[in-house]
Amino acid sequence: MSEFIFSRIIGFMLTVITFIGCAMDKPVKADFVGTWTSKDGGLIVLNEDSTCLVKMLDMARLNDYSEESFASFDGKWYIRAQDDLGHDEYNIVIRQDSLCIYEPFIVSGQGLLKNRSPWYFFQYIGDPDNLDEYRFVKTE
Repeated sequence: MSEFIFSRIIGFMLTVITFIGCAMDKPVKADFVGTWTSKDGGLIVLNEDSTCLVKMLDMARLNDYSEESFASFDGKWYIRAQDDLGHDEYNIVIRQDSLCIYEPFIVSGQGLLKNRSPWYFFQYIGDPDNLDEYRFVKTE
């Protein structure tokens, strides 16, 4: 009888730990306001009023067809809960309409399922199966 109770307690604890561990924090706009940098010196400043400042964004990494290597501009940004295809995936979108720049970045985080803050955002470089990321992390 005591083995049965012990196994039920262990089972209950594992269930609770699984649900707590898999619960997803939902990123919100306030999580992303600030300065973000990449390893190659790219800089993105996301402001509370949805404006952004972008410096040295490596366009050749983001788009194989890009003629310019680096772009710097003032633009707009927003966070969304679905990608361009309607899949449930948080994205940060940076755009500059007069330059026809539209760059969605995938939001990811820490933990086993990468669903906890602190957050970062990225785009895959080349084939996503290679898991090579052009990543931005918050510095301020």
